[in-house]
Amino acid sequence: MGNKFIILNLLTKLSNEQKVTWRLKSLYTNGQDNNLLEIQILTLPEEHRKGCITFQADTGEVHKVQYKGFSNAPAENIVDMLLDVINFEKHRKKAGSTKPLC
Repeated sequence: MGNKFIILNLLTKLSNEQKVTWRLKSLYTNGQDNNLLEIQILTLPEEHRKGCITFQADTGEVHKVQYKGFSNAPAENIVDMLLDVINFEKHRKKAGSTKPLC
């Protein structure tokens, strides 16, 4: 996938701006370039799960999003989805809310 460096940079930006860390793991592969990846976003220092995003590795198509307080429809691709999460966290931080919205 050509966007892997963009994805890594966006995840680094999210973790630098928020008190979170992330993990990337493979959920499924059939050996024929059909690979589903999951990004888990965890709070620091407790490492409670704040959200996860499942996407197609080769196309970047987002399949599933679960993120505390995020109620918008998921973006079509992983880059747009990560940008949405970064903006969501910026607005939540600006509003002064440290509690989960859901």
